[in-house]
Amino acid sequence: MITMRQLYDRGRPGQSIVDYLVDSVADGPGAQPAAAYGSSRYYTDGGTPPGRWVGTGIAGLGDDPTENNPMPAKLKPGDIVSAEQLRALVEKGRDPLTEKPLGRAFPKHLTAQERADILRRELPKNLTEQEREARERQIDRSTSKAAAARAVHAFDHTFAPPKSVSVLWALGDQGIREQVEAAHHEAIAKTVQVMEADTIRTRIGAGGVSQELTIGMVAAAFDHWDSRAGDPHLHTHLVIANRVQAAEDGKWRTLDSNGALFPSIVALSEAYDNYLMDSLSARLGVSFSARTLSRTGRTQYQIDGISNELIEEFSQRHAAIDAAREQEDGDASGHWDADRKAWADTRMAKEHRPLSQLTEDWRRRAVEVAGPDPLRGVVGRPRQVPGTPAGWPGMLPPAARSGDVTDQRIEEMADHVVNVLQGSRPSWSDWNIRAEAERTLRFIRCATPADRDALRARLCEAATAKCVRIDRVDRAHTPARWRRPDGTSRFEREHSALWVTQDLLDAEDYLLRASQAAGAPAIPGARAAVAAWRSQDGKQLLPDQAAAVAKVLSSTHPVDVLIGPAGSGKTTAMAALADTWQAHYGQVVGLATSAAAADVLGQSLGIETANTAQWLVAQQHGAAPLRAGQLVIVDEASMAATLPLAEIVSRASSAGARVLLVGDPDQLGAVQAGGAFGMITRHHDNPATLTAVHRFADAWQAQASLLLRAGDASVLRAYDEHGCVTSGEREEVIEGVYRAWRDDVDAGIDSIMIAADNNTVSELNERARADLKAAGKVGGREVVLHDKTHGSAGDRIVTRRNAHHLGVGNHRVHNGAAWDVVAARTDGSLLVTPAGDPSAQAISLPAAYVAADVELGYATTVHRSQGRTVDRAHAIVDSTLTRQGLYVAMTRARGANLAHVVVDDPQPDTADIHDVGSSTPTDALAVMAEILRRDGADRTARESAAEANERANTVRQLANEYDTITSGDGGHVRDDKRWDQRLPRVIPQAQHEQLRKDPHYEALLELMQARDGGQFDLGDLVPALLAEAPLDPDRPVQDLADRIIANTPMSEETGGGTYIAGLIQPGWARTPDAQRALNERADRINARAAHVLATALRERQPWTRALGVPPNDPRRRAAWLQAATAVAAYRDLYGITDGTLDDSPHMDPLGVRPISGEQETKFQANRRQIATWRLAEARRIADEATRPDTDPAPTPDQRPEM
Repeated sequence: MITMRQLYDRGRPGQSIVDYLVDSVADGPGAQPAAAYGSSRYYTDGGTPPGRWVGTGIAGLGDDPTENNPMPAKLKPGDIVSAEQLRALVEKGRDPLTEKPLGRAFPKHLTAQERADILRRELPKNLTEQEREARERQIDRSTSKAAAARAVHAFDHTFAPPKSVSVLWALGDQGIREQVEAAHHEAIAKTVQVMEADTIRTRIGAGGVSQELTIGMVAAAFDHWDSRAGDPHLHTHLVIANRVQAAEDGKWRTLDSNGALFPSIVALSEAYDNYLMDSLSARLGVSFSARTLSRTGRTQYQIDGISNELIEEFSQRHAAIDAAREQEDGDASGHWDADRKAWADTRMAKEHRPLSQLTEDWRRRAVEVAGPDPLRGVVGRPRQVPGTPAGWPGMLPPAARSGDVTDQRIEEMADHVVNVLQGSRPSWSDWNIRAEAERTLRFIRCATPADRDALRARLCEAATAKCVRIDRVDRAHTPARWRRPDGTSRFEREHSALWVTQDLLDAEDYLLRASQAAGAPAIPGARAAVAAWRSQDGKQLLPDQAAAVAKVLSSTHPVDVLIGPAGSGKTTAMAALADTWQAHYGQVVGLATSAAAADVLGQSLGIETANTAQWLVAQQHGAAPLRAGQLVIVDEASMAATLPLAEIVSRASSAGARVLLVGDPDQLGAVQAGGAFGMITRHHDNPATLTAVHRFADAWQAQASLLLRAGDASVLRAYDEHGCVTSGEREEVIEGVYRAWRDDVDAGIDSIMIAADNNTVSELNERARADLKAAGKVGGREVVLHDKTHGSAGDRIVTRRNAHHLGVGNHRVHNGAAWDVVAARTDGSLLVTPAGDPSAQAISLPAAYVAADVELGYATTVHRSQGRTVDRAHAIVDSTLTRQGLYVAMTRARGANLAHVVVDDPQPDTADIHDVGSSTPTDALAVMAEILRRDGADRTARESAAEANERANTVRQLANEYDTITSGDGGHVRDDKRWDQRLPRVIPQAQHEQLRKDPHYEALLELMQARDGGQFDLGDLVPALLAEAPLDPDRPVQDLADRIIANTPMSEETGGGTYIAGLIQPGWARTPDAQRALNERADRINARAAHVLATALRERQPWTRALGVPPNDPRRRAAWLQAATAVAAYRDLYGITDGTLDDSPHMDPLGVRPISGEQETKFQANRRQIATWRLAEARRIADEATRPDTDPAPTPDQRPEM
């Protein structure tokens, strides 16, 4: 597999990006790249081999040949990487041979507090108190969002074979080790080749709008062979520099990570595994098959003959914890501290032991587990010769050529690929198809990498032919200069097509039509019926609940929705709804996506319930058919997949029944292809919604949770101020969460630990059990659970598979149910009672079920926590969460919801790079703000298509394309007027060099280009401004730009001609082809800006109040619209959403001013000034219209346009 993480320089001595990789390298004359460990010094001496240069892009490093230096120093693939070279490249962005800059220097980013302080100082002094508060909230929100920005220096791709391969390498002799290493390196080399062909791209033009080919990657590969715990873990760190040379112009730029690198990583990982298995099979005669490792629960391909027990022996940190704990039991400080110390002791610093010592230790451990010959029968199996009869048992089938697989078999596998994709996501990309194709082909061993590539291509083509492309964008004409050889536009990402099946499209369309249709049964007089309802304890509904329930009951939509944020009382509302419906029409059926949720729903509402899959199977077999007038309630509907939901609605509609979808579109979505619930709510003109939050003991949390749900980062300060946020590195955070949970348990508080991934959940569960065992709260006979942990009396466990034949009364065994262990029996079975209900009748879980489907239940994942309510919740918050996941994790408790935030996070799969930075910010609130920006809500296929078309036609996209085409085909001005040529001639060389090194130099040139001419001659003004005072050394471009703006105020006379949408300076092209492209984009920009303004006025978005009331007089209104359109265009150009949902009319409609280092700002300084002037102009026109003694403003054709 391949895991990837972004790297940045932490700026701490000894903890740089490079330190970990080079510190373990064995220096000296014997140092050489890992080619044959057995014959090198690494077998007997400590340390790892030095890194080696990788990638065709290294050809661009070093000086070019000259007459005086015809053979300059150059690098070639395989050359040794020195620490100094790697530091120059990765930490400084410089040529490792010449130290010359490779493109722009890495930008310096201000902290959130530094940005906020600057912006607060700039606020006008004459603001009212309300205006100042609104602007400061706007600043807090903006700076929180920008706080996560870090300069990415490199990308670490860690290539790690399946664990069984590492075991084979560790236990084999020198010849086996060499062959495993060679196969591993061959697979990496092939994957690098694929990456350079398909994913190593850069972006050029305004906003990086055009994706470009490159010369290739510049990377360094470092081989390591053990984990921090000392287990065999052969792996290679491929550190790819975030510098790449564009193929067209040879300039050094950054990688297109978002558009090319990130989307491809899963497919590349699957390809590496297949290349590796093919090579190992050919070299060593090994075979692979799929199996499930009990510890991880994941199905993986492993080498046949290497047992799960042997694999798990070399995944031993959990065993080390138990051993360390036993040594600490006698510690007088108490069992809690002893457990903490044991846990910390197992997180040892990585020791660089000689390979000979490691292999000796590994063989000793293997013999204890698997006997004297642990590799017996694993290697050396002969392969059948193609075209000959099948050989004896155990002989490997012949390696396949691409043509050996029939078209019929390809079609069958293509059906499988599409079915998997359709069942797992609402739409999929080319890379998703490619990844699934690689997984589908894993059982086939190919003769060569070329055969595998050809076979994968055939399968991808067949699978794609069964799909429907949904992102056919209505795009403006792209001139030939900006097209790829295949005719596609370089303004579109390669491999970015979105696909679905017709079945999925039909299901979405059906659900949407059903939600907008009429004629389903309703309850007359619903308001009175709801007002008369009382719960079992005599309580009536609160006003928002009563209104929402009445709206649902009186609706005639065959499918309707009830929306309720976390803690808003959905269960109470559903109880009233179910009781009222049953009084009029009879039975109500409850459904949920999990059996656990269905059981809770049934107990809460007193109705018959089932999980959706179980219910559909029963319906297909004719059991319990629906009848007219029935109501089907689907709870947690955001987690319901689209295709099953469509079948539920179809069956209900056919029977004359209604379906009510209950949930929150801003909580976690379906594991399968989902998004239907969110789609229905977004298309509903007035959905029934619960608006008040009742769960929390503290009033502030109710409002804060709603802001968190909306993704408003400003609310994070409230959580921080109330002591709900702590932070640290991953190990510190896990420790803190555990200790806090332990304190809760000691105090008798119902508490839960929540993590984003199963590995962390398992880690917390194991530690909790060890602690409780030491305290005497858990003990007695033990049985082995499915993940090789143990359970005994006193443990809290969770069942992971539905087994409805097990149980008593309403307490049935299902996936996700929590239980308390009463006793562990000698046969491996468990006697349990429902969690928290010791008086309930005990249920026996058979030994086979326990061994396969039972886990410890002290911690849970975010997904499994949805729907639970406790007294106190401790969430491990890391960069893998989405906004929806953070919202769920922070709303589980009635009391404190605590975020324990991971900063500087070494990911589990690359955790041997300890204390090396990643892209994760070091500030807890910045991490959380970045999470809030990451919308994880499912979008249906139709919505994804609409969003793709929307993105292609925003002012931002169109303007960036316009500026890029203009600059590439002639520019705004004649060559003798271009400031990139004039500036070096009018200012001293030292000042020009200072400005040119600033990453925002191009923005300065564009500003000068726009402000020059008319009454301002920058040729005289700029030298005078520079003579006033030295430039700010940290932000020279912004300093000079501020001076130019202050001395060249905008007015009608200095507008520079007719601007597109009143904002964007028009350009010209040298060719009719390019001019057509510009004209079409100008028309679309004008239309888009007008649409944005019209939408904002129709929805009465608060920011429009700053424009004043649109005049009624036609001439004044035309002038006002012209000015207001420029403001709308500016907002769309820079993605400003402030004032769209916020109810404050005092926010700046133009958003927060960008600060140097915050973002690339090509054109923005000038355009903000124009938009500011236009905003004032709109307000002036509106104000004049309210004074009857003023003449109407001139029409647009009577005055200069901006």
